[in-house]
Amino acid sequence: MSAPTRRDDAAMPVQTVHGVRELWQHADRIRQEWLGHGMSTEPADRSTAERCLTAVYARMSRPRPRFEWVDSPDKALPLIAGWPTLDQLYEWIRDPRPHGTPPLASDLAMLSSQLRGALSAGVTQTDPELSPMRAGRTREPWPELAPQHALDSGVPLAVVLHQGVRTALHRSLVHGYCLPVRAALASTGPVPVCWYGQQDASWIAYYDTLHRLGLAR
Repeated sequence: MSAPTRRDDAAMPVQTVHGVRELWQHADRIRQEWLGHGMSTEPADRSTAERCLTAVYARMSRPRPRFEWVDSPDKALPLIAGWPTLDQLYEWIRDPRPHGTPPLASDLAMLSSQLRGALSAGVTQTDPELSPMRAGRTREPWPELAPQHALDSGVPLAVVLHQGVRTALHRSLVHGYCLPVRAALASTGPVPVCWYGQQDASWIAYYDTLHRLGLAR
């Protein structure tokens, strides 16, 4: 999955939008845009993907990777034979004295976590992604309602945006796509740790939405 580059002037300052309903309506359009990227079957932008992935490897002090493009996840399985599974990666992370060079998957997961932390630090409000907001004195989680109903019921806009963009896209792209694909691939044995693109789109889309609404730096 690759989304086209968008110019910074696509950001929408808060002061140009009147009321939380208008903010949500704009957020919903951005969510639909990202859902389109996540479900797209258009050919990948290979040159952009390779350039960006090379930059990611350089950020981890690793050499430029060798790229092999395949027609489906199933065709990629022979190319990643021997890579650690998720359970094996967790074992390596939990080991107080791990041996050898950290697996590539470990470095990628750490870099992803650092990016999420940096994006959250730019949010101008409490970020439910890393600091779940609670309702009232009972501190119960806010109910997950239809966005307009949630706003009418007094659910904070920050929570509505997180549920309506982050949670909704995770449900559509991870539960609706990534997990079924992974289950199909695992029919003959454990599958190594992989990134499918769609599995990260939900939180990237969430922070992109906040930025374009003027709610994040």
